[in-house]
Amino acid sequence: MVKFKCKITDLEDICSLVAMKGKSIDGHPYRAILDCVFNIVGDKLKIGALDLQRTFAVSVEYPVEILEEGQIPIVDIENFEKFLSRFNSSDEVEISTVENRVVIKRESPKKTAKFPLAAYDSIGSKDAPVLEKISWKDEYPSLGDKTLFDTVITVNAEQIADIYKDGDVINQRMIPFTLTGQTISVSVKDDTLGEFETEVIPKKVDTISKKELSTSAMYGNGFDNIFSSLSGEVKIYAINNTKTFPLIVTKTTDRYNVLTILAPYAQSW
Repeated sequence: MVKFKCKITDLEDICSLVAMKGKSIDGHPYRAILDCVFNIVGDKLKIGALDLQRTFAVSVEYPVEILEEGQIPIVDIENFEKFLSRFNSSDEVEISTVENRVVIKRESPKKTAKFPLAAYDSIGSKDAPVLEKISWKDEYPSLGDKTLFDTVITVNAEQIADIYKDGDVINQRMIPFTLTGQTISVSVKDDTLGEFETEVIPKKVDTISKKELSTSAMYGNGFDNIFSSLSGEVKIYAINNTKTFPLIVTKTTDRYNVLTILAPYAQSW
């Protein structure tokens, strides 16, 4: 048996942070992650997931009250959210596995919901090896043995999400993302419909490199998901003088930690 306690509003947050809802490059609603495994260990619920295209990975750590450690496969995050919606957001509930069922139980007034417990092997996003390749030295991450992210850009997620709306106007959602010096520049263009050029001034730029920051890459599905799902201050990690760099974005609050990695367009892990 696996068992933990949590408020419904926190579970809704967890689902939102993992699924990362947004728009695809063709303008349709797009969930980056469809399923996941709840790893209940220590004092946290931990999730690491990779999308089916193997271009986007997310890691979420969220504090919960753990009664019995273990794993709960969630085969359909959207369906799980529908079960949660039948409770009040302020409700504290107990989530457990009992006889091949996932059970959501509220004590007062009593309410119980159950749905089939999925097999671990049925979860397509359960393995995200790219997350295991990340190591940290101080606040600077490395991806594998060679890729050192030596610049940290602090910016509001809403500033970047707003750029995607420019692309909506001209039906162009491939995002060419350029970091130069102390600015982020994005040029979204369609030869027939028009173009937008936007400069974003970060709140802060820190670097361990003596070279001026100058790097760029193109991003597709997953870009809007990251910046539409997060809010407030986020950190973007970049590599100097590299034309194609994976986009690492983190969000840390007193309640949770989120890390996302997005491969450049037409690349995967």
